[in-house]
Amino acid sequence: MEKELKKCKNCNEAILKGRSDKIFCATACHNEYHNKNGLRKQLYEFYQENKEQLLNYIDARIEVFTSEKLKIMRKLDKMDSNSYLNVEYQHQLLKLHKDLSQLQKMKRSIPFE
Repeated sequence: MEKELKKCKNCNEAILKGRSDKIFCATACHNEYHNKNGLRKQLYEFYQENKEQLLNYIDARIEVFTSEKLKIMRKLDKMDSNSYLNVEYQHQLLKLHKDLSQLQKMKRSIPFE
């Protein structure tokens, strides 16, 4: 009785050597298979389909945060620097500044093609 050779999951060539549970004939086949069928490809396709929506969402959030930041800055200009509300507004301003920075960084990281 002859032992049946396993076939590579990617190229369908016989796997001649290696472990008994090996499913790819070479690292190149392993990488090619996962690049074609893997999560990375699915995420990239999802990203390509939704990139415009993502950019629009980020732009809208930047606009809202910038508007809120300007409102708080105007309130702070009119306020006594020692008041409790002043401290609260300073905290809100700091949070908005951090959020804006994160959104702008995220937007810069999105590749345009």
